[in-house]
Amino acid sequence: MTKIKFYRQDEVPYGIFSNFAKGYPIMVDGVEFPTTEHYFQAMKFPDNSEIRERIRTAGWAGHTKEIVREHDDLFHHEWWRENRDSVMMGALWAKFTQHKEAAGLLLATGTAELVEHTDQDRYWADGGDGTGQNMLGRMLMQIREELPKLLAQRGDQRPGFFYEIPLDYELEVWCPECGSRGAFYETYDDDLPG
Repeated sequence: MTKIKFYRQDEVPYGIFSNFAKGYPIMVDGVEFPTTEHYFQAMKFPDNSEIRERIRTAGWAGHTKEIVREHDDLFHHEWWRENRDSVMMGALWAKFTQHKEAAGLLLATGTAELVEHTDQDRYWADGGDGTGQNMLGRMLMQIREELPKLLAQRGDQRPGFFYEIPLDYELEVWCPECGSRGAFYETYDDDLPG
């Protein structure tokens, strides 16, 4: 199996898979986040709109982590461990359903294994030596698999449909295969097939 490694946002062409990639803002509940990283970090503070807004408006995605560290005393670590995967999946669905170029490149990877390759992270990435969990790569491959089914259900064979994910997203992953209407579509029942 072909393996595609990515990490830095400026790597061509696969830097687009980085959560730091500029030029792919996501719209969530009518609020625009400059990158998926901005959204991901902001959601660490579900009860603090002031910190979320500060993170959302940070000039650079890397700065969002600094803001999180400044407010570690307000960060609910246990809640986050339970919900981080769903938050990330929601951010990725937003990115790859709101940006044709991103979705097109993701689909063009075919059946290749997608690997976030860095020794800086053993959960989201491969740990640099392949022993990490590579959760970001695994989620991207899941979206790649489900995206054509979603497009077919909508009668649209090309990426580029535009959805927003409600900010009060219930942190559940929508499953096209099982037909779950989940939180991902809650406010968009008119767009659902059938």
